[in-house]
Amino acid sequence: MSFVLRLFLFFFFITSIIAWFILDKSLKTLDDSVRTSAEEVMVDSANFIAELVSQNIILGEIQLHQIHNLIPAYLERRLDAEIYTVMKTKPDMQVYITDKTGQVLYDSFGHSEGEDFSNWRDVHLTLKGDYGARTSIIDEFADQLEEDPQKALYIGAPVYYNDKIVGVVTVSKGLAYLEPFMERATRQMQRFVLFVVCAMLFFSMFMTWWLSRSMRKLGNYADLLGSRQEVPAPRLRESEFAKLADAMQRMKVELEDKEYIENYLHSLAHELKSPLTSLSASAELLNENQDPQQQSKLANNISQSSERMNLLVERMLNLASVERQRELETVQEINLSDLISRLVKDRRKRLETLDINIETEALEQHSVTGDSVLLEQAIANLIDNAIEFSPSSSSIKIRSQVDGDQYHVSIMDNGPGIPEYAKEKIFERFYSLPRPESQQRSTGLGLSFVNEVMKLHKGTARLENRSQQGTSATISWPLLQPTTNSQLTQ
Repeated sequence: MSFVLRLFLFFFFITSIIAWFILDKSLKTLDDSVRTSAEEVMVDSANFIAELVSQNIILGEIQLHQIHNLIPAYLERRLDAEIYTVMKTKPDMQVYITDKTGQVLYDSFGHSEGEDFSNWRDVHLTLKGDYGARTSIIDEFADQLEEDPQKALYIGAPVYYNDKIVGVVTVSKGLAYLEPFMERATRQMQRFVLFVVCAMLFFSMFMTWWLSRSMRKLGNYADLLGSRQEVPAPRLRESEFAKLADAMQRMKVELEDKEYIENYLHSLAHELKSPLTSLSASAELLNENQDPQQQSKLANNISQSSERMNLLVERMLNLASVERQRELETVQEINLSDLISRLVKDRRKRLETLDINIETEALEQHSVTGDSVLLEQAIANLIDNAIEFSPSSSSIKIRSQVDGDQYHVSIMDNGPGIPEYAKEKIFERFYSLPRPESQQRSTGLGLSFVNEVMKLHKGTARLENRSQQGTSATISWPLLQPTTNSQLTQ
């Protein structure tokens, strides 16, 4: 059974218990309320009749001739009262009157006159001056054995003569007459409870969907983190789930940092192994060899190995610095044409030595936005790469343009191009192709650095073979909002 289903069943179970509890308590309260209301009306009626009887006492004896006419006429009275949805067509309260000893003087039922009711609570308590009331089987059915005998509510009121109690008037009402009102109120209560249950079930379904939605987001986020995809933490309204997502993100960053350091140490050790071996061998041979020419060659090897190690460490530090950035720290306006012109000028001597010419096509005077230091290093890497792969007496073309909100810089050489086997690996760290002239390899970090710089600029870096000969390296990035005061890089 899935968690979502278990959660819904839990909500359903809790909802059902609450609904049953509300209905049970409400019906009990409703029953008590209806009986209390009926009792309050019967108290008024009993005392009203008792006062009428009190007006017909002669020498302490209750005179019943007026009651014999009044009560039957009352019971035969035709009613036409629609109380809410219940139709009442005749009176339903009965009356009996006792003397001060509890003997029945008058009974509207017509079968208890002369009997002793002094032990009934309504008569006994009222004669004592207390409130007398009882609920019991209707007197006319008292001798009948029924599975569900009819009950009535009896309310007594004292009859006074010279401030003394000389009798009791009791009015009774069958509880069956209250049942239509109870049934109507019960139906209304059941409809209300059903509405509450439906609303709570809907709420339960919504809460289940809401929580499962957040949990699905967390699950998908965890899957994406596990597949090493760069995804932002999901936005969750529940603070607990949001904290969990943030904790997962922090854990991912910490694990990546640990793995990143391990990979870099492994890569650095691997790349330094070759120049260190060459350095150690050259130093050992230098001590053993006395030939000045051979010593000079060995010293030159030592110098080149040291330079290679310094260059490798420096470029790895630069690449590591870029790779660990989550976003650009500084975005500013840059004069792209001036930046490219300055990079070409700095390499003029090297270009003259190699007899390589650099042409700038449509190098318009326009400004772009980005990190000036990182963009300068990225473009410098592409220019140096083009120079190293270009044959003597060839030319390199640099083109910059703005296309809508996209910036493009392309550097095209006439070198041997990219072999098919290297196209998918060209941006990998430490991957390098041999130079055409010397067959030496670089550190393999330059293009990785360019690729990471473009990622930070939310752009792309591409290397493609040209249709005729050579390679075209293009970097593209969108317009970025400056984060510092706009400045023009000269």
